[in-house]
Amino acid sequence: MHLTATPATNRVNGAELRFLREAVAATTTECRRAAIQAIVVYAHLHFNMDLTGEAAFLLAEMDADTSQPRLSALN
Repeated sequence: MHLTATPATNRVNGAELRFLREAVAATTTECRRAAIQAIVVYAHLHFNMDLTGEAAFLLAEMDADTSQPRLSALN
């Protein structure tokens, strides 16, 4: 499954975004992108929830976080 929605057409529900964030945080996999895709599919099949907008928002947020340099106290 590929998330190809454009930001202009996405709708983001705060409660659904929180559901997705908590579900991703509770997974044991190392790949957050795979976890997001699996949760979006599971939510659609079992709860009839459309989390594509929330997933696109979360992925864009993740990309923005990794593109900025961070200071580390471990150096």
